[in-house]
Amino acid sequence: MELSLFLAQVIGVVLFIVGFGFICNAKHYQKAFVAILKNEGIILFSSMFALILGTVIVLTHNIWEMSWVVIITIFGWVGLVKGFSLAVFPKSVTKMSSLMLKTAGMFRLAGVFFMLFGGTMLYFGFFG
Repeated sequence: MELSLFLAQVIGVVLFIVGFGFICNAKHYQKAFVAILKNEGIILFSSMFALILGTVIVLTHNIWEMSWVVIITIFGWVGLVKGFSLAVFPKSVTKMSSLMLKTAGMFRLAGVFFMLFGGTMLYFGFFG
């Protein structure tokens, strides 16, 4: 349970701050992500980072039970799938991502989602 609390705290802090940044600076993040999608080196680095993070979470926290801790396991598997997709199908993923990044409104929407998800993880990590 200590690992679950720690991971919930880390994931919660990161997602809440990133979500707040997306809402406050949507145009900035839109430009940054468009630039990232054009840089093959960053795509490669992102795939390795997502694979490492996803693998670490899956190997240390592969808990499938009917409680909030399964959210962390799912988060790890999503990271693993994202890393795999970026490593094996970089062109397809970047093409799909570029379609989703056409408006700053998408970043604001993602920011709201990240803040809600991050806030939920913060709640469980500190008070759960």
